[in-house]
Amino acid sequence: MVPIDANDLRGLLAFVHSYGHLYETLNVEFFSARVFERIDAEWLSFLCRLDSAQLNMVPVEFEQYPDCPASLKHFFASARRFSLLDKYSTPFVDQQHNNKYSSPEQLRKVKRKKAHELGAFSELLRAKCAPLGIDRVVDIGCGLGHLGRVLRLNNNESLQQQQTSNDNNISLLLDYVGIEANPALCHSARQNDLKMENIVFGSGTGLDDGSSSSSEQYRNILTLPGCRTAIVSLHGCGELQRQILLEFVAMCKQQTAEHPKLLVTVGCCYHKLSDWNDSAIERWMLSSQMRDLFLHTFGHNHFPIPGLRLACQATLVRWMAFTEQQHTAHRQAFANRAFVECLRMHKKTAATKAKSANDVFYRHSSNSTNCEKVDDNDHNGGGDLLQMHQRRPPRKLNKCVLANNNLDEFRSEVMRRSAIVEEERDEFEQTLDQIMDTYSPAVRFIEPFTALQFALQCPLESLVLLDRLLFLRENGIGGAELVRLFDPAISPRCVAIVARVNEQ
Repeated sequence: MVPIDANDLRGLLAFVHSYGHLYETLNVEFFSARVFERIDAEWLSFLCRLDSAQLNMVPVEFEQYPDCPASLKHFFASARRFSLLDKYSTPFVDQQHNNKYSSPEQLRKVKRKKAHELGAFSELLRAKCAPLGIDRVVDIGCGLGHLGRVLRLNNNESLQQQQTSNDNNISLLLDYVGIEANPALCHSARQNDLKMENIVFGSGTGLDDGSSSSSEQYRNILTLPGCRTAIVSLHGCGELQRQILLEFVAMCKQQTAEHPKLLVTVGCCYHKLSDWNDSAIERWMLSSQMRDLFLHTFGHNHFPIPGLRLACQATLVRWMAFTEQQHTAHRQAFANRAFVECLRMHKKTAATKAKSANDVFYRHSSNSTNCEKVDDNDHNGGGDLLQMHQRRPPRKLNKCVLANNNLDEFRSEVMRRSAIVEEERDEFEQTLDQIMDTYSPAVRFIEPFTALQFALQCPLESLVLLDRLLFLRENGIGGAELVRLFDPAISPRCVAIVARVNEQ
């Protein structure tokens, strides 16, 4: 296993810290928080002169531009230097299939991305299970249990090969158990004769379905006597991968014969934490070494959650393949959401001012018996303040407005989805027009900003995954490694954490 150089970690954290203004706010706040004003004007001037094809490649071909600002060249060079996943991971090459994966005939209905992931993940799993004598797989966050179906097909192939060759040593048969919190998905999976457990993998104590027997229940699943178990999770969302790592380490420390022998997990959606407002690194960072270095570099223990969102967006490979049409669609959709966010913030500010004015009025009128204050929580009331709260543009509109160059159609769409009453329509339209007039000149900065973010994506994901790798090694899991598993152009979250328990 390749040891992780502490100097790489220090450099990575220093780089990430230096460019926090590129990821510390939500992208929908690009206008409302005036993010474009925080970006070096010389950078924007240069990037805005590039056409779409040049903008695609400038993060890797920046040295070819003599007019590229030196500080921007340094940024791109540092982003490349601290994209550490290639350095600290190994590619998985399936010798039998020459690293070309296809879904079995029975899984043809799954999408191309899912088929690619299932093929690669199942082959990696079989390659890691065979030397360890693994005979049982527990799939946490299994969804519809597609992996279980693939493993069942593999079992059938192994049995056929065994019967043909009369060699019992070539068979690898893996019993499968899926764990899924969604009862509807469990029901669907059971229709395919898969063994499923409808329980929730929670925080702190492992599986938590609300009953006092949760801990014993999950222990019985993960540590079945007489079996050699592998714990796996393919794109477990949010905090799931972190919780799996904590449980795996806890069980390994017990040093019982039944503890799992192997862990294979690919995470996703690192930013989907149970409390979005809590940005403390303890919410997601596991390694003691990484936490100490972070505190030394940042001077505090908070990391912007939007940085975790950027860590799990598409990779630079996708950006480099953007077409002119994709740039246009992305720019307009980005701008539309940002315009709506400005409108939402305007309505929120107006509501706050109105509430403050009402509070002052009611304080001065507290001795009047004819005055009744409308309770904001009384949804049966009819006060103007409550009505205004109910009719403000819903935040979900940020994600659902259509990308459309026709501003009149966009305005109509916003109006339609905001449930504006007729007497407020003129004021609403005027506010929206003012917002669009104010920020339309900044629309040209969206794609340059996106290019900078794509350059940052891999360093940020390196921070997340190296932290988790370090955590395993700090806790005695010496056989922990990162494996590059999927084609990043097909599946952006393409690196698996593989941990093998060293047995005496």
